[in-house]
Amino acid sequence: MSSKRGSQDVLLTMARAVELTEQALSQVARIAIDQIHGGVETGTHVEAAERDMRSALRQLVLAERELRSRSAAPRGPEERREEIQTFVTTPPANDQARNGN
Repeated sequence: MSSKRGSQDVLLTMARAVELTEQALSQVARIAIDQIHGGVETGTHVEAAERDMRSALRQLVLAERELRSRSAAPRGPEERREEIQTFVTTPPANDQARNGN
């Protein structure tokens, strides 16, 4: 697997983690709101969970940004060599169609 493909996989996984963390934070916030509406003081554990979820979400977003900026950085010689090799060994699209591929 190329490092570019690996980075894309990690970015997809990271995006999914951000999405799930947002959903979890939403649920924790819903618990707190329901407790407040029910006349119950929000417990310290719920407050701590909400703080931790916000922190986790912030860290995931920062990690995703860092990974995206690294992915946009100039490629190293190994990646360029791999791209060149793929280009050289892959026939043009019209040759593939002509050969029945």
